[in-house]
Amino acid sequence: MGVVYVVTSGKGGVGKTTVLCNLAGYLCQKMKKKVLVIDADPQCNTTTYVLDEDSFFQVYYEPRQFTLNDIVLPLKTRGAYIEKEKIKFLHSDGFGFDVIAGSPKLATSEDFYPATGRISRQARFAASART
Repeated sequence: MGVVYVVTSGKGGVGKTTVLCNLAGYLCQKMKKKVLVIDADPQCNTTTYVLDEDSFFQVYYEPRQFTLNDIVLPLKTRGAYIEKEKIKFLHSDGFGFDVIAGSPKLATSEDFYPATGRISRQARFAASART
């Protein structure tokens, strides 16, 4: 089992995205670790920051592209996990790691996370799909 790092703060503008992307890039490029970043920010700043323009437009402007909401919604509505095979990762060429794209729809699910503790189990499940 791998190591899970979480970069979080209740305050905006403190550098969460910058720290996350640089730490993940360092672990991937310098330490030769397999890294999966899960963008749980409804503003999708990490996804926007690490993807090239074509990948970004493909995720957010093409119909039905896979995002973190595709993992969270079944968990929220039915308490169900999705199959590992359905989880789709994007690769950041600039940083060298994989990412599960964030979704603005997560803003409606924010109150769900701390109440159940399931999101951390789901994050570990998603990360295990990568191995």
